[in-house]
Amino acid sequence: KEGREIDREALIAFCEKCIQTKSVALIEGIGGSHVPLAPNFLVADWISALKIPAVVVTGSYLGAINHSLSTLAALAAKGVDVAALVISESTEAAMPLSETREALAEHLPGLHIISLKRIQRKPPWRFADDLTGLVENL
Repeated sequence: KEGREIDREALIAFCEKCIQTKSVALIEGIGGSHVPLAPNFLVADWISALKIPAVVVTGSYLGAINHSLSTLAALAAKGVDVAALVISESTEAAMPLSETREALAEHLPGLHIISLKRIQRKPPWRFADDLTGLVENL
């Protein structure tokens, strides 16, 4: 928290310019769809204003199914299309990643769901799969 206010219109204009000039643009939602960026301006409002699809990232922790379904419903209420749901395996998850995926898939027919296993080796980024193709196919 820097104590500075985000200029909604400037942020949207900057992002629109980036989207127009890049073949792929990823915008990090900084903690969730309902994180406030400014008074009466949530991350979901930002995504909605840009008219771009979202990729929702969740974990496999206890409560992740509820968190995921709630987030997707909230984004839909804002008119945001969701291109995919990514389940990133949580440390010490209460249930296996595959079970989290199955439970979510049951409630989200037709949504592209991607499961990412936790990389145990250090540093993890050296051993991660190249996800560039995944992003380009969304």
